[in-house]
Amino acid sequence: MINLNSFYARGLVEYAESLGMLPVLHEEASGILDGHAAAETNRATDALIRFMRAVPRRDRRSVLKKFAALARDRLGMIDVDVTAPRPLSPEQLSALSDGIRRSLKKNPVVSVRLDESLLGGVRVIAGNLMADYSIKQKISRLRRALREKVVSENEQRPA
Repeated sequence: MINLNSFYARGLVEYAESLGMLPVLHEEASGILDGHAAAETNRATDALIRFMRAVPRRDRRSVLKKFAALARDRLGMIDVDVTAPRPLSPEQLSALSDGIRRSLKKNPVVSVRLDESLLGGVRVIAGNLMADYSIKQKISRLRRALREKVVSENEQRPA
């Protein structure tokens, strides 16, 4: 049996683009998947409802998931997990997002997790890339470098 969900999802992407509403429909679909019903009916929710009526009821959630993934890719979005010792200010988040946008050429969707063991700095994971700018990591690198230097010096000393 052919699974038509991918076809429906691609069709919804094309439909959203033809309306010039891909970002809005992606947001609506993501909200539905997260369990947030639309607060009000608008052009985007009407368009989404009209399209989803053609999808069998049992397949609608699957189609929305596939659509959300395709739309994220088409919109150049990337999930970014930031770990910090304290909450980041709006200015820090903005600077971080701008830096990621410039370096990866993608639109970051940032989520922040707190970890007090970092002491300072941040750890950033974007897709399969990781950058650790934490003080904890810098101390670890310094400790490793010192050990290597001590071992190297001990090996070079005459017995």
